[in-house]
Amino acid sequence: MKLDVDLSALHSAVARMTLPQITASRTTTTSHPQATRYHLVHIMEPETSNIAVSTASSRWSSPLIPALYCVFLAEESERIHLSTQDIVALLVRFYGFKRVPLDDTAIEIELYTARDEHCAVAADILQQPLLKKEGLLQAIRDCSPMGFTSFDALMESEQ
Repeated sequence: MKLDVDLSALHSAVARMTLPQITASRTTTTSHPQATRYHLVHIMEPETSNIAVSTASSRWSSPLIPALYCVFLAEESERIHLSTQDIVALLVRFYGFKRVPLDDTAIEIELYTARDEHCAVAADILQQPLLKKEGLLQAIRDCSPMGFTSFDALMESEQ
């Protein structure tokens, strides 16, 4: 007997059940003697930056959800893909992260993979009230696109 299961619907349902827990864990203020550093990278960007972000003054314990909010908002409202440099600038300006030098302790977040893993809950991320910031959409509009208008266009240009 074969069981027909819509895995995307299942994944979406599980993600919707866990997103409030993930978001709640991201919004708690923690007092670390040394703040965690994160290095945002994107597989489609040929050069990685030597800048990391720190959670020292942020209410978020990780930049993942705010970064994904910026990515999804840029894609949905402006149809552009932000560079990691632009995302770092938005995290610093709107979410209280600090730029810090990159070192061996930084945790790498690969945004292409993270975006792909969170697509099922993009609408839920975009509805989180703690992520909405006045002036963010205009700041995204002021960013230059990542050098291509869509990932499909980039793949076609490389073939």
